[in-house]
Amino acid sequence: MQEFQRDFREDGNIKAAIVFGSGVEFRCNSYSDLDLCIERYDVGKAFHYQAGGHDEAVDVLYADQIGERLRREIAEKGIVVYDQEGCYV
Repeated sequence: MQEFQRDFREDGNIKAAIVFGSGVEFRCNSYSDLDLCIERYDVGKAFHYQAGGHDEAVDVLYADQIGERLRREIAEKGIVVYDQEGCYV
């Protein structure tokens, strides 16, 4: 996660990042992927990362592109791992 935080800072377009899904629940196992929800300043700019290499499965979703049901799940169960403006504190 520290590598991702470096990528968030260097990107400059990331407002917040939240881990959700099996990675933050007891149903996580060695085959689980990492689910990240990214809130961006410029919604037209994709997030490109170096963390994790090519061996890890990472699903990146953008907050501006998800439905209400998933948005609620992330708000209830997600863990904020990066918060540029301190909005989630």
